[in-house]
Amino acid sequence: MKSNKAHQSFTLIELLVVIAIIAILASMLLPALNKSREKGKQIKCISNLKQVYLGLTNYAMDYTTYPAAWPAGTMNWGFNEGWWQIRVAPYLGNRTVVNGWSAASKVRNSGPLSCPNVPVITDNTNCFAMNNFGYPIVYMGMNGGVPAISSGTADMNSCYFMRPGSRANSGYGGYPKPSLSDIAFITELGYSNGTDDMGAPNFKNGDYVNYTYTSSTGRDGFSASYRHCSLKNVLWFEGHVDSIKPNTLNWYTTRNK
Repeated sequence: MKSNKAHQSFTLIELLVVIAIIAILASMLLPALNKSREKGKQIKCISNLKQVYLGLTNYAMDYTTYPAAWPAGTMNWGFNEGWWQIRVAPYLGNRTVVNGWSAASKVRNSGPLSCPNVPVITDNTNCFAMNNFGYPIVYMGMNGGVPAISSGTADMNSCYFMRPGSRANSGYGGYPKPSLSDIAFITELGYSNGTDDMGAPNFKNGDYVNYTYTSSTGRDGFSASYRHCSLKNVLWFEGHVDSIKPNTLNWYTTRNK
């Protein structure tokens, strides 16, 4: 015997209510998904910096020192073959022969030397920058530094080939003597000149280690520096990596205490 139940269907109001509920749920979930995506990029960047440290360690085993960040005058500046990224790249599995500025840029911004949140805007872009160690050497008596360009005296603006295990002998500017885990080795750089961000392979003080707003670019200096949910990743001299808040690093490229 056939049922005489009336055909049932959604009314327009019921359909709109369902759509509204789905929209509310989506609006609640999307920020969490975006945060998870950004967290994943932050973790990837940290992993890359840890690999970079292993590459630098293997380099130091061969040459007794880490590469200098920017040994201008001692290497082929035109191809930037002396920059630290090019010298450590073979220890990270990249044995590309650098035969020009653009080729060097591809090496400097590939594999572990890249950050997933850094768009390679120009051939001058560097995802990471290395401490030149001039400030720790001049102001804190850090030992084990070999000048990339010999001037006869310690120079805070020069880059140094640093030996693993080099230590600071004193504090400066009211800060205590930093441990190796408080001296920045490699970090994400913000604006490094008046027109572009991430434009230098090295940092020497607190100018671009924190952030500098440059209105002419149309981009926020804070976002350039602290691109992981308002945090930046730092590889410290003894080898660990963590994410820090703004102004954690002082002018002398050591951690505030």
